[in-house]
Amino acid sequence: MSDTPSIFKKLAVRLLGLCVVLPVLLVTGYWGLFAVVLFPGMIYNGFDDPWDYQLTRMGLVIVTAMGLWGVYTGLRLYRHFLQSTRPPAWARSAWAGLACGTVANLAILAWLPESLLFLGWPLIGSAAFALLLLHSARFSPRYRCSP
Repeated sequence: MSDTPSIFKKLAVRLLGLCVVLPVLLVTGYWGLFAVVLFPGMIYNGFDDPWDYQLTRMGLVIVTAMGLWGVYTGLRLYRHFLQSTRPPAWARSAWAGLACGTVANLAILAWLPESLLFLGWPLIGSAAFALLLLHSARFSPRYRCSP
């Protein structure tokens, strides 16, 4: 089995990149930068606020970090699957990144339930990359069970 993906698989991965990865990357880049600039001021200015406000702010920091790791993992998987059909050497880290991105997206959707159409795109990307990882692991000789 060749390591190079077929033209149809490359086309499907490029379509996934155009329809899912690029919009998610643009939205995350804008709002992630906004959050990174906003968080220190929120914590410093509201230092004497009640603890539940502080914990909510820390939860937002954690969810943002998890989401950024998930987007970074999706971008790395996109580049990997354009060049190869085998699972990446960092497959365990990829699974963890996809899981963190999914959990962060679900937390944001629970926080803002009316924006399901706008914020549901990363879930499509997580599912697609999980299927690509599963498919690549199934046909990889490293993961095959010997008879």
